[in-house]
Amino acid sequence: MLAVESNARTVRELRTGLSTSRTEVVDCADPAEALLLLGRLCPDAVVLGEVLGNLTPLTFLRIARGQDPDLPIVAAADSPTNQFAVQAAENGATDVVARPADPHELHDALRLDEHRPQPLDLGRLRIDGSLPRMWVDGEEVKLPPRELAVLRLLAHRVDTTVSRAELVEAAWGPHGSDVDNSLSVHVMRLRRRLRETSGSGQWITAVRGVGYRLRVPPRAFRSDLATPDDDERSS
Repeated sequence: MLAVESNARTVRELRTGLSTSRTEVVDCADPAEALLLLGRLCPDAVVLGEVLGNLTPLTFLRIARGQDPDLPIVAAADSPTNQFAVQAAENGATDVVARPADPHELHDALRLDEHRPQPLDLGRLRIDGSLPRMWVDGEEVKLPPRELAVLRLLAHRVDTTVSRAELVEAAWGPHGSDVDNSLSVHVMRLRRRLRETSGSGQWITAVRGVGYRLRVPPRAFRSDLATPDDDERSS
């Protein structure tokens, strides 16, 4: 959850109150900086405090809502009837609560359990449902958010081909059609992480002209028989 909040005590209370639901809280006091984090972290939910910064909270809300109409965004207003509370509701806030936001009220308003992806277990490969990390043969590997989004979709449809368009939308959203080359870079990094952690095996295969397919190679896969990755071979 991204908390756009300037009060350090409020952030601490949010972290403590939401810890039982395994919600990771990332805080930022400036709405302008928070907007950059929004694109980089792809949070499951946002709590927007009535804070001051280089961008107004309402401008943040309008931009965030324009980028993702379905993202749960709860506005935390100093007064439930002040101008910010009224305008936040008019500009697409999922809900408006009192500031400082109560963790339990936020949990219910944001339906955090409903929006959190479920963990995936493919034997040698496990993917966390709360944090950007995976385990390969029991070894933990932290992942950037977009690599995680690509891997989760491939893992959901293991042994089947996923189109490049679907992977781009999963990692960059519906307006990411111009980042096709970036997808190749993210897949190459994922391949390297998987291969370096497992020691051998080709996990992600390129299907020319279509997309990519994830397969979980057997643990006994011999490294001397491994073939170069498609993207690396063609470069």
